[in-house]
Amino acid sequence: MSRRLVGIFVLSLLLIGIFGFSVIAADTSGTPPTPPSSEDRSQMEAKMKAEKEAFISTLAGNLGVTVDELNAALKETQEQILAEKVANGEITQEQADKMAERDVSFGFGGPGGPGGHGGPGGPPPRDGSVPGSSSQSQ
Repeated sequence: MSRRLVGIFVLSLLLIGIFGFSVIAADTSGTPPTPPSSEDRSQMEAKMKAEKEAFISTLAGNLGVTVDELNAALKETQEQILAEKVANGEITQEQADKMAERDVSFGFGGPGGPGGHGGPGGPPPRDGSVPGSSSQSQ
């Protein structure tokens, strides 16, 4: 993939992140939201899936590649980043393997996934520890 395509791809991800943050930051009502019913949740998940597919399709078209080529590039990028994190000691191979099983979702994920409650891996532990860190002193 050329540098131009990679640049467009990265810019797209940044714009999605900025838009997502502005939507979250706009809720200033101060009252906690009511959890959706299972029917509402199913409808929201179907809508999010359709929006994700439309986004991926449009992005692939803008980059002049097929959806399959874009998905392959996303998976390859995910694998490269995870391998780099393992090599740098930021995560274990086991953690990388679990992360590699997940869909690369552009922030369209649900609870426990990217864009969900706590991001990748779900909410932080209740004991206040940092996931992936050792509790033993070195």
